[in-house]
Parts: sequence; structure tokens; C-alpha cells
Amino acid sequence: MIKKAKNLKMRRKIKLGIACAPENDTTKYFYIHGYNSTGFETAKNIEKLGIEVEVLGWDSRADFEINFQNLCVKLPKKGDFKIIATSLGCYYARAIAEKNCCDLVLFNPCFDPQNYDFIAERKSYNHKFNPMLTVPMSIFVSQSDEVLVNNVEKVKELFGGCCYIEVTNERHRITDFSKYKDTILKDSWL
Repeated sequence: MIKKAKNLKMRRKIKLGIACAPENDTTKYFYIHGYNSTGFETAKNIEKLGIEVEVLGWDSRADFEINFQNLCVKLPKKGDFKIIATSLGCYYARAIAEKNCCDLVLFNPCFDPQNYDFIAERKSYNHKFNPMLTVPMSIFVSQSDEVLVNNVEKVKELFGGCCYIEVTNERHRITDFSKYKDTILKDSWL
């Protein structure tokens, strides 16, 4: 009965023109927010696509290792899951993927937080990413980002040739994820 209700609900959404995740998609989606954010507003914007996401929160005042360990504990030990992240949340997402091997969709990533004075615990962000480690990852990085200036070059230098990178003209905070829906739902980017 529950499955029939879900199917009916999805058919109604499709009829109303609301984008939905495929019915057979068993992937669990997590969202990791950026610095000084809760992530709930962005999660709502992602959920407008019909993709249910669980926000993984972290404390902007705590150091990297404490936040990293707390985030890892919140993830499933098994199963198919994908992490969507923005800004400094991408730093955590990539570190998690190197440990837990999961797919990533990253928006305006901050991979060099130690270079930004507004980040309180920036000295604790000393994780060394392994660009040679294959992680199924799509990165959308804006050439118009008003917070992370010249970020396109930094991202390409770090991960160019190792994953899908698309240059956009978005502001730092993205509110409309509709043009990224296919990439978010894609099985893999390898």
C-alpha cells in the first residue's frame, strides 16, 4: 500500500511538472553545507528537484579533524550513497570520499581554506588530497564566484583530468539546482 501511495504521489508530481528522482533510485543523498551555514535552505532548493537529501551539519568554529570524524559517523557503513556539497563542505566531502569511496557532486568548492582569513579554524585544514585517487566526482565551479576568487584555476590545477569539471557563471550561493539535476542523479562519472 505504501509503495502504491509513493507511485501515485510521484505520478502527481510528474503531472504537475515537478522533477523527481527515478522511481528505482535507491541512492541515499547527503548534503554538506559551507562555512557558517546550516544547509537547510540549500537542501530545500535541492529537494525541489524531487531528490530527498539529509543535511550533514558541522561546526564552523571547530577544527577540521573533529568535524571530519563527526561527519563520518553520520554516514552509512554500507549502501549506495552520494554526497552533494557546496563551498567548504566540498573539502569535507572529498576527504570523506577518499576514506569511504562515494560519488560526489560539488558546487563552488573551497579546497584551500587555509588561504581565507574569514575561516576561523583555517590552520586546522591541512588534509592533503590525493588527486591520483579515483573518486567519482563532478565539480561545478564558477568563474563569477564573489567569495572564492580565481577558484576555477585552483580547482583545475588540483583535479583537472581526474574528474568532470564544468565552469559556470553562478554566484557563490546557488539557489536553482534544476540545470544540475541530471548530473546529481547520474550513476557515476567515471
